[in-house]
Amino acid sequence: MKRKGLFSLGNRIIFYIFNFFIFLTLYFAIASPNLTLGDTPAGNRTTWISVVFLLFLLTISLAIFVNEKLRNVFRYIFIKRALFSSIVIFVLVILLQIIFVELTHPSIGFDAGAIHSALTDTKSRELQAYYSLSTNNINLMLQQHYLAKFFSNSSWLLFDNINLFLVDLSAVFNALIVAVLDRRKISNVLYIQSIWLALFPMILVPYSDTWVLPFV
Repeated sequence: MKRKGLFSLGNRIIFYIFNFFIFLTLYFAIASPNLTLGDTPAGNRTTWISVVFLLFLLTISLAIFVNEKLRNVFRYIFIKRALFSSIVIFVLVILLQIIFVELTHPSIGFDAGAIHSALTDTKSRELQAYYSLSTNNINLMLQQHYLAKFFSNSSWLLFDNINLFLVDLSAVFNALIVAVLDRRKISNVLYIQSIWLALFPMILVPYSDTWVLPFV
C-alpha cells in the first residue's frame, strides 16, 4: 500500500510539474516578440491577426461547449464523418501550404542559408570556414547543387517547394502506415497530421531536418 501511495504521489507531482512547464511554454509563445508588429515605441503590441485568431478559437470552443446543437453538428462532421472530413482538411492544409510558400519563400539564414549560398558563391571565405567546421552539411549541399543544375534554378522557391513536397510526403507515409496497421485510426492520424502541417514553420527551411522526414 505504501508503495502504491508513493507511486501515485510521484505521478501527481510529475503531472503538476509537466502542466506547469506546458503553461509556461504556452505563455511565452503567446508573449513572443515574433507575434508582435513592433509598430509602437515599446514594440510590444500583439498583432491584430494573432488576437483575432485566438479570440476566434476561444469563441468556437465556448460555443461548442454551451450549445448542444452546434456540438452535435461538430460531432457529426468530425466524428461520424471523420474519414471524409479528415481527408478534406488534410488536402486543404496542403493547398494552404502551397499558397503560403508561393507567396513568401523568404531567404533563410543559419545552416540553410549557408547551404543555399554555396550553390552560387564558391569563393567566400566565410562559407569555406563554415564547411570546414560543419562537414555534416556537405552532403545536403551537394544534393541541392545537383537539383539546382537539374532544374537550372537555384532560387529559394525551388528548394522550398522540394522541402514542402518531402514534408507532406512524410505525412502521407505516416497515414499509409496507420492504414495498414489499423484503418479505424486513419482519420485520427490525418487530423493530427493536418494540425502539425498547418503549424509547422519548417516548410520554409530546406534543411536536413525536413529532407529526411520521409525516410524516418
